[in-house]
Parts: sequence; C-alpha cells; structure tokens
Amino acid sequence: MPHIQVTLVKGRTTEQKRRMAKRLTDVLSEEMQADPRNISLSLVEVEADGFFSTGELALDRESVKLEAKWPKGTSHVYRISSRS
Repeated sequence: MPHIQVTLVKGRTTEQKRRMAKRLTDVLSEEMQADPRNISLSLVEVEADGFFSTGELALDRESVKLEAKWPKGTSHVYRISSRS
C-alpha cells in the first residue's frame, strides 16, 4: 500500500490541501498502477522557522521572503535549480 508524506510550511487552506491530496493520489495511482483506495497520504505542516532546505532556514531564503508578500494561500513559489 503506497503512502505519501508531504512536509510544507503552514498556511495553505483546507481546500488547497484537499486538491493536493487528490492530485497526488491520482498521479501515484496512474504511475504505480495502484488502486487509489489503497493509497494513503499524510501532511506534516511546520512553522516557517522550523523548515530548512539545503542547510538554510526557510525564512532566510529569498523565495520565502517573496511568498510572504502575497496573501496567505494565494502564492505558489517553485524553486528550480539545475546542477552540473
């Protein structure tokens, strides 16, 4: 039985979390040929001062600073990097 665990900074609406769970379940079901009834998902929400990426506090990262300028639950910040 596949299980997905998502960790993210607090601030999403219940409806956003519902949509995310549905989409992740649909993708995993399709890619792994798994019955969606057998897929579980847990969401771990953390405070911004408790989330680190690449050794940096999320609050110190430019993408989080930009996100803070938008009303809660309306922005989506994607950090894309390429490594040689």
